[in-house]
Amino acid sequence: MRKTDRNLWVFKGTQKFTAITAKKKILSEVLNKPHNTYSFTKNINDIYKKVFIPIIEKTEDEDKREVRLQLQYRIKESFETSLNIPESIKDLNSKLFDIKIVGTGYGVVNNDPYINIGKYLVHKHHLLGGKLQVRSPVNHNQIHGFKSQNITNNIKHILLKLNENQPIGFNDVDKLSETEKNQFLYDR
Repeated sequence: MRKTDRNLWVFKGTQKFTAITAKKKILSEVLNKPHNTYSFTKNINDIYKKVFIPIIEKTEDEDKREVRLQLQYRIKESFETSLNIPESIKDLNSKLFDIKIVGTGYGVVNNDPYINIGKYLVHKHHLLGGKLQVRSPVNHNQIHGFKSQNITNNIKHILLKLNENQPIGFNDVDKLSETEKNQFLYDR
């Protein structure tokens, strides 16, 4: 799947009210048509592309980003104000529209101050500043026996790689001094 195909297509539904049904209702409302206009449509994702891509393509290159954001805003407003979509579905997809369509792809706006490293959370702003604060994923409390501590750029680099699920190479470990290795491996 291409990067541009992963925005509205990740919509969630339930057994009683599927994601496909919600997408059909949203498109009907965005286009000011009766809510059951696309009820018997087989592939609603293709209909979205057939409707919105020509709108984007016929605009000037410098205005395409603005047109994409306007379309996204119309879809978001239709979703949030729709009387034909149950509140449970709206709650299930409440974070869906944190996605901003930019250029040919998208970026996720993540306001969470913590990042996952293994089974724990780490405060990302403090980590980027050189301080390691490890928290519980359940209640965000500090882990017993693991005090906040200052870390070096080499350790920070490895922790950020862990967060992004990137492999840690021998050259990353070789950059660590003996003190950093002891701090990273044995201090808790």
